[in-house]
Formats: sequence, structure tokens, C-alpha cells
Amino acid sequence: MSEKKQGDSSSAGDGRPTVRAALHTLSTLVSKDWFQAREPDAIGVYYASPKRAGIPPRCDAWRGKNDSGVSVFLVHGGGFLIGHRRMKAMRLLATHYAAKGAHVCSVDYRMVFRGGHLDTAVSDVADALNWWADDPLGWGVNPSKIGVIAVSAGAALALLATGSQTVPVARMAGVFGIYDFRTLKGRLAGWIARKLVGSNERDTLAQHSPCYSAQPDAPLLLLHGTEDALVPVEQAYALEAVRSEKGLVTTLSIFDGAPHAFLNWQGPHAIRALRELDAFFAPILSQSSESEAA
Repeated sequence: MSEKKQGDSSSAGDGRPTVRAALHTLSTLVSKDWFQAREPDAIGVYYASPKRAGIPPRCDAWRGKNDSGVSVFLVHGGGFLIGHRRMKAMRLLATHYAAKGAHVCSVDYRMVFRGGHLDTAVSDVADALNWWADDPLGWGVNPSKIGVIAVSAGAALALLATGSQTVPVARMAGVFGIYDFRTLKGRLAGWIARKLVGSNERDTLAQHSPCYSAQPDAPLLLLHGTEDALVPVEQAYALEAVRSEKGLVTTLSIFDGAPHAFLNWQGPHAIRALRELDAFFAPILSQSSESEAA
């Protein structure tokens, strides 16, 4: 089953990430927040052994006001090369959903040149999600009421983690995510692919891509902009088609004129994204609101 919101399906380019687009995206990360971020209630908590090499397995968590155990689990982007649990989009989403009463967790994972490749990053996300589902902080997290929101490269990791392993997820959202590694062209994308999976061969890239891997059964929302010069909008169309063929509930929402990382600055795209995320997660968020009101 699939629901598609129609928009301009034209690509922002030929699938080759441009240096200009990358620099523009980086600039949005260091610009001033357009929202008042809330500080986490638990900072730098380990979800796995701190003795391993590479990026430490840490997370930040925000405690919501609810007795129903509703929570939101966040996975950051950064092209598998950069990023951390407190990136701007993570701060925005954590603040937004904690205010709605949900507990929130945002995690770090190992990246290229910092102890990781694709398999280790996927494993980290799965480990962190299972850890969160066990309610390690004693906040009452309910494993059957976890919503996952993952952006860019993080969307690929979240899909791979929840599709191939027994990880509890009620609903998922991928925002300007990477879903088919074969379609990313050019030197930059090719170099990243080799570092991630050890090869540029199409068959190998397909084997590791969310589009051609086991799919999570949870309902999935995909948000993507038509002017994304880093991850072309066709990625979202491809994943929606794959899941539709399998009969998996998928909602594809196209943002006409939106670039990559459109959550990073104030404007109609970010506001609309939050509104659509709220609507999609309403089946579990409403339980949080009812609990808080009581």
C-alpha cells in the first residue's frame, strides 16, 4: 500500500553531488539556529562499550512528559563522513518532539576514517536502537511505541538496521535520504562508495543499498526535495516503488524547489516537514499528548 503526494519529479542534476551543493549544505550547519534548542536531559550516555576504536558509542536523550512510553529515535546525516548527534536537524527534531511529550534519543555512530564503514555504522544504529528500547534510563520507554526519524545518510543506515535485524520500530521517516548507492555518480560519490563497501561495482553497491535490501515492515514516510543536488529526488521515488511492490505502507512527499538539508534553515520547507512528520507520527504521538494532559 502506498500513498504519493505529487510534485515536480525532475532531478536537480545528473546524480553527481557537486562541490557547490556540499559547501552550501555545510554552511547551513554552522549558521545560527532558527529555533530555540532545548538541552538534553542525559548527555553523552554510552549505548555500547566505550573501549572500542573510533567514534564513541554515545547518545543524548531528552525526557518527555508522558506515561505511555512514546519516544522518537534520531539518526543524523553527514554523508557517512561527518556529523554527530547534536547536528542542527537533530537539535530541531529533539526539541520539537520533546515539547510534544515524547522521549527522544539522538545517537552517534562510526563513520569513514573514524573507525567505521557501512556495516559498522548500521550495526551501531541497530545496537543503539535496541539499547533505547530496553529503557536504559528508566524513563518508561515502550519498545512498541518508538518512532524513527533519520536524515540523509542516516536514513540509509536506519533502513538497513531495521530491515535486516529484529529492531523495534512503530513508524519510520527518511528525510532527503540515500537509498540506492548505484545512482550516486561522480568522483566524490565513487570515492565514498569505495570507503563504505570496498567497491564501486554496481552489483556490490546494490547489495548494500536500502532499495535492494530487506525492508522494515513499519510504515515509512519519505520527504525529499526536487532541487536536492546531493541526493537526487529519484532516490525517494525508487524506494517508494520497491516498497509499493512489496505491499508495504509508504508515503512519499515531494517538496517542490527544496534543496538538500532543508531542515537546517527557517522557511516553508522546514515548517511543512515538521507538520507532515507530526501527522505521520500522530498515531503514537497522540498517546503521548493524552498522557501529558492527564
